[in-house]
Amino acid sequence: MDSGLLLSALNHNIQLPKVPTNFIWPKEYLVEAHEELQAPMVDLNGFLKGDENATHYASKTIAQACLNHGFFQSGQPWC
Repeated sequence: MDSGLLLSALNHNIQLPKVPTNFIWPKEYLVEAHEELQAPMVDLNGFLKGDENATHYASKTIAQACLNHGFFQSGQPWC
């Protein structure tokens, strides 16, 4: 099955429940974003191909991104 069709079908058929209030930050804790968040980009192509050097570099880059930002983005399609 084409994953794009599956995701599209899921988007149309699933009703998400209301988020419980204990998961919602109070308005006084919210801040206005002054610029777009720039998440670190990590290239995982070498890792996905089994390249040992690329895997080592990606793991160091991911560790640094998580220490500094708490997250990263890869840009690789997973579906």
